[in-house]
Amino acid sequence: MDIEQYNQKTFVLNNENLQGLEFANSNGRGLHFASQIDVQVIVTELMAYINMQGQNVDIYWQQKQPNLYLAFDGNAGREWSSNNGGFYEATNRLVRAASVISRIKRLIVSTQNLTIIPSGSSITLDDARKRMKILCDRFNIMFRLPGLEPLEPNNANKQCTVCTLALARMAAAIDPDFTQIVAAARRSGYVQKWEDSEYQTAIVFNPMTTHTIMQCLNTTLEALNRDDPQYDLIAEYLKRSMKCSEGGYGDECGPANIQQFNKGQYRRIEGIYRVRQPDFDYRFQESEKCDNRLLLWHGTGKQFWLSVLAKGLLMPGSNAFTSFNQTFPTGGYGIFFSNMALMSIGYSQKYGQSDIQYMGLFDNLRIPIGNLISGYGQQRTTGGIYGQEFSVIKPELVRQMYVVRLRM
Repeated sequence: MDIEQYNQKTFVLNNENLQGLEFANSNGRGLHFASQIDVQVIVTELMAYINMQGQNVDIYWQQKQPNLYLAFDGNAGREWSSNNGGFYEATNRLVRAASVISRIKRLIVSTQNLTIIPSGSSITLDDARKRMKILCDRFNIMFRLPGLEPLEPNNANKQCTVCTLALARMAAAIDPDFTQIVAAARRSGYVQKWEDSEYQTAIVFNPMTTHTIMQCLNTTLEALNRDDPQYDLIAEYLKRSMKCSEGGYGDECGPANIQQFNKGQYRRIEGIYRVRQPDFDYRFQESEKCDNRLLLWHGTGKQFWLSVLAKGLLMPGSNAFTSFNQTFPTGGYGIFFSNMALMSIGYSQKYGQSDIQYMGLFDNLRIPIGNLISGYGQQRTTGGIYGQEFSVIKPELVRQMYVVRLRM
């Protein structure tokens, strides 16, 4: 049975019990993009980088907890696959578990973490809690892993993001070629491009594994063409504070003045990817009603971007999917963004120098940190332009729109 039949079987089975479920990559959309080499490259690279940094699910150091250190290697993948009916049945099981997590996240949002019932709803709060218990039990049956804390209604808001990341990593680990693919990326630190064939002969995950990983994340990564108007706008936004030092591809690149731009330069854009995530769109729906929004840069190390796709951007010290019924640290804490790429790339590079760096563009409610002061709230960038930093204190106030992959 091929992947499209498995996808349809999964979708039908879950819609019988979980009506209204929306997959980012349903109707073949995800498989279309998973078949593109540029998407396979970024999925492979992010999966390999997280493995380079250690074999644990929870990779932000602020969020380390004893029960979250889980092995994800070829041996663990083969064992889990063999215990769950072989590769194809294990793949189907992971996708079904991901669909349950999607429903859990939507129930958390709609009931504000089981604290209120929306007006006009026909269910009671007790009904919502019973439904959450059923969903948690269903997930725990579908996906068991030593060291992974079982889902319960009282921990679902914090644990559902960890489960999403675990599912995606297991989807990679059960690939028979997992060890070879990760080792190839580790040797160079990124997926190699060959001069004669560019990425066409790169060692990357195949379309089926790439598709399954995106299904487990309930995410579709769509590589933008260089003639796409969105690509041009993002490239222009990038050039407001950073200089492209190599020509070609219509990016208006040219030799950089090193003294003028110092570290504020990149060699070229390797790829811009549109990020579609229905679960995060659902979480963002109240914020989307507000017109006072900005598209802002966020930078962090390559080893964290798979976690960002799985969990979203999190408050320090927490894995919580939403701020509902949660207590976060106060006083200088938050999720930080900038309207200048140069400011954000500095955060990406602080986790290690590499030829390949990543940044994200996020849709934000406009909440600045406060009065901008020299050396903290603002920073001078090239050409005498001042960049601003912005901070949000609730995860549901942001959603990721794009990932930009740069060669430095």
